[in-house]
Amino acid sequence: MSSTISTNTTNSSISEQIICHQWEGVKYRRADGNFSQWTDSLKDALILNSLYVYVFDTTILRPDFKAEPHAYSNWGPNDHLAITFIKSALDDTEHRVLVIDKGASSCFSDLKTCVQREGLIEQVALFQEALSTYCSLSKPLPTTAGHIVDIVKRAFDIGQ
Repeated sequence: MSSTISTNTTNSSISEQIICHQWEGVKYRRADGNFSQWTDSLKDALILNSLYVYVFDTTILRPDFKAEPHAYSNWGPNDHLAITFIKSALDDTEHRVLVIDKGASSCFSDLKTCVQREGLIEQVALFQEALSTYCSLSKPLPTTAGHIVDIVKRAFDIGQ
C-alpha cells in the first residue's frame, strides 16, 4: 500500500477570496483617537470576508509552491486583497503611512506602530485637557465627569 502526497492540483487548501462585505464602519483617522475600537471593527469585517488570517494570524504562512501550487497562487492575491480592505477602512490621509510591499500582517503592524508612536503627544494633550476640566454650576457634575472619562478613554485608546 503506497501513499501519495497531494500536490494540490485539484483541491486548494487556500481558496481565492472576494470581498463580500464592504467596510461600513467609520474610517480611521489618527486625529479621532479611536484605534482600538477601529481595530475591533476591522477584525470583525476581515473575519466576515475570510481575510483575518492574512492580517492577524502570523502562524499561517504562505504555502510552499511545490507542495501546494494552487494554494500558493491564491495566497498572494488574498494577501493583497486584505491590504486593500485595510486601505478601504482608513481615511485617505492615513494611506501615506502604509507599507504594502511586506504583506497585510506587516502593513497593519506598521500602521499600529506608527499610531502608537505619533500618539504620545496627542495623549499628553488629552490628559492635560482632562486635568484642566473644571466643574461648573451650569453643568451637572455627572455630565462633566462623563466628559472627563471620554477624554481619558480617548487618550488610552491612542496608546493601545
